Amino acid sequence: MQAVSHPVMCVPGSVAPAAQRYASLIAAIGDVAELHLKELEVYREPSPPADYSIETELAGIDRKADSLGFGRFHLVGYSGGGFVSLAYAATRPGRLISLGLFEPAGIPGTRTAEEEKAHRSLEEQLRGLDGRDFMSAFVRLQLKPGVQPPPAPASTPPEMRNRPAGISAMIRGFDTYRLDRALFEACIFPV
Repeated sequence: MQAVSHPVMCVPGSVAPAAQRYASLIAAIGDVAELHLKELEVYREPSPPADYSIETELAGIDRKADSLGFGRFHLVGYSGGGFVSLAYAATRPGRLISLGLFEPAGIPGTRTAEEEKAHRSLEEQLRGLDGRDFMSAFVRLQLKPGVQPPPAPASTPPEMRNRPAGISAMIRGFDTYRLDRALFEACIFPV
């Protein structure tokens, strides 16, 4: 049987690298689709760029798609990558064949009162924390009450040391990113 090629770009959340986040999907899909992992731009350097914004992530997706010769492609986003993928879909609907989302960190655009309250609570609970304390609190805050978080690793792998700063930069990016949610009406592809 000949493999079918469908270009798919997968954007992870702010905690786990793309290879870790999408390992199960890669194993399940096999040769049916052409998966391309796209790391978040916030982690391109050892610390987030001073001018980091959601636009930085959107431009990164464009660069990756262009470098692979994708005119149109499927986009999959998880958590913070889901927020970025939604922003990409709204601002570049002509590039997407479909959009897949896993637990997006939010919906770009003007927040409802409930969304704003939840976001402010997250910021308050993370304020002043760093390193392992930040990561422990961030992971715990993502879980339903009563669910036990996974044990923290004995040591922090090098690729994970910049996660607290990256997550903080993404949270600020979510705060400052402006989008008219009416743009989603141009998204005529499956979601």
